[in-house]
Amino acid sequence: MRAIGMLHPTDAIPAFPDNVGIAVISSAGAVVAFDWPTGANIVGFDGHAPFYLHPRTTGVAVPTTSQAGSTSQNLSMRMNQAHDAMYQIPGDSTGYSVTAETTGVIGMCFWRK
Repeated sequence: MRAIGMLHPTDAIPAFPDNVGIAVISSAGAVVAFDWPTGANIVGFDGHAPFYLHPRTTGVAVPTTSQAGSTSQNLSMRMNQAHDAMYQIPGDSTGYSVTAETTGVIGMCFWRK
């Protein structure tokens, strides 16, 4: 293992996020919407319980039994304690929304390339 000072600039050097945010889900199914931070390209989520993300709109919703298999939720992603899960922010998206089946806190870290 090499020390960070010995890594080539293109190696995956761990870096502190450029922006950090939190979403507080105050009641089951409550939607919290945000704009992406200016210049952010990568996002990482961390939640203590499963939650849902819609990367393009405020239209996130907790799926119901009647929606199982439906394509109406095709942009929503189920995150199960997504510790250190990192995703590229869609280039055509200006904002996103999150929700959960229970109350709780969702952490978000953003990086610029």
